[in-house]
Amino acid sequence: MSRLGVAPTSPEEAGAWRTAWNASYVEARRAAAAAAVQQAAADMTAVVRRLRDGALIAASTSVQDLVHCVSGHLQPRRYPDTPLVSLALQYFRRPNAVPTYLDLLHACQRHMAIELVVNVDSPHEGRLWANISAATGGAVVPVLSYNVRELRSYNRMTGMARGKYIVLLQDDDKLTPEDCSWLPKLVAQFDSMPALAMVGMNSFQLSHGEGNDRNVGAWRDPKTGNNMILVGGFDEGLSDPGECGIWSDWELTIRMWVAGWHVAYMPLVSKSRATPNETSGTRKPETGVRCWGRQQNVASACYMGRWGAGFGASGAGRFLEKVENHVRLTTLRLLQGSYSPGACPFRKGCGLEGDPPLPDNRVPTAKRTARAIRVAASPSTSSDGFTYLELDLPPPLNSTVKKSAFIKSSTRVADCPPDRIPEFAFIGRSNVGKSSLINSLTNNDRLAKVSKEPGMTKLINHYLINDAWYLVDLPGYGFAKAGKSNREEWLRFTKDYFITRDNLVSVMLLVDSSLPPQTVDRDCADWLAECEVPFCIVFTKIDNRKKDMPTNAANIKAFKHMMAEEWEALPRCFETSSKTGTGKSELLGYLASLRELHVRSGRA
Repeated sequence: MSRLGVAPTSPEEAGAWRTAWNASYVEARRAAAAAAVQQAAADMTAVVRRLRDGALIAASTSVQDLVHCVSGHLQPRRYPDTPLVSLALQYFRRPNAVPTYLDLLHACQRHMAIELVVNVDSPHEGRLWANISAATGGAVVPVLSYNVRELRSYNRMTGMARGKYIVLLQDDDKLTPEDCSWLPKLVAQFDSMPALAMVGMNSFQLSHGEGNDRNVGAWRDPKTGNNMILVGGFDEGLSDPGECGIWSDWELTIRMWVAGWHVAYMPLVSKSRATPNETSGTRKPETGVRCWGRQQNVASACYMGRWGAGFGASGAGRFLEKVENHVRLTTLRLLQGSYSPGACPFRKGCGLEGDPPLPDNRVPTAKRTARAIRVAASPSTSSDGFTYLELDLPPPLNSTVKKSAFIKSSTRVADCPPDRIPEFAFIGRSNVGKSSLINSLTNNDRLAKVSKEPGMTKLINHYLINDAWYLVDLPGYGFAKAGKSNREEWLRFTKDYFITRDNLVSVMLLVDSSLPPQTVDRDCADWLAECEVPFCIVFTKIDNRKKDMPTNAANIKAFKHMMAEEWEALPRCFETSSKTGTGKSELLGYLASLRELHVRSGRA
């Protein structure tokens, strides 16, 4: 704690960093562990001796022989019922989820030979899983351990697994479709591509660095008929964003590519909570910061130190950029032009040779098209004469705000709440009326602090709505009383948020309709489009006309004209008033439709 300089203010943050360990304590634990190993070896030797004396095993059997026997993958020919697939489940004190995984086992057994290897991370449940193993005729294989956590447990289970293919599972995941019809497709893909070593089925991201968060189209493998999203990338969705050990995804996949294997992503399943009303493990407030803050920061630092950041003409980042280019070329040769014309998903282009330099990140001169969310959309000319991007959205199912609560303020993106539920961010020029609009939408005048002084919001503020989604108040840009260093800090701070928050559904760009068009607002819209951040425009204060100024309607029209000079189609626009409630129901309905789309896409 003393090395942090400033003590954390929240109990969660303090709990993440507090420790009573010192050198003597660590040495005592090491000595105790060494003694425990020696005692375990002596106990195992005694057990083998009793088995030999009782003629239950051959007289020449050693402890090591039994280890080989238990680790059946070392001698698979000794097991005539060797499964084709092993489901590897990391389990920790969730007895309510056990029926879900037994149902999954039985469903998958209808398709092929399969086993369920379970790392039981709580010793007191050993008897439960031993009984389950007996009841299933050994199809369930418990691996008893104590507090080894995800990564070590996966290593342990894969060492025990006898299947040719291994599916990694978490004890709070419920896979859909529940009939396990996805498994034969997965096996067929592995059989079709001998170099394929790993497939992710959770979420897709191509690589690190700007330009790698693009929306990429699906293609169909002509051999298997499976839909796949590219064949490559470094983070292929082996765990949910925000889980402890998330950087292990990047580490494992890049090791596969460097070793000459291929990695793929296939959207075969969707996931939901196996125990939706149960809070455990890293989702508890007292352990969340330790996992998503400290542990993830350490993991990311180790990863960056080993592989680089994926950009830069020299240094460590250059190596990862070279690997990315290898992935790009491999993918293009396998795709064979089956991606959509004019929609190259790679930031280095779709040429089949060479290693071109990274593109200039300046705003392109070609006319832009707004992307409000990754969904089918087409330009449509409205009655006001402007062309807007019309989205194919589902009808809103629940647009009423019944409950709202402030969750936390964050000074760093890494300190934000876990990105498990849909999130909508509000951003705008200082004093645009963000706080007032948030209070109006939530029917809670005390939720967000309203101030007449521009630039009061300098933190990322998360508000939980209906216990189901986040509304996020971001720092205002262009605040008059901030110096250059503060403005630069805002750019870095906010950019990190937009690029790293995987659950960000859309951004609400607030524009003050009582003022003539402001260049800084258009620049923000251009930047969001350049970074491919989904957003819409919300005009505020339409009831507040300033003296000797154009009407609000005239200001709105002028702003749209300014954008239309460079934009092929404008994003969705709303006109609102926090005082009169104008536009409130329309905006809430829009957010509800986006949430429904987010859920249907499997991202929630």
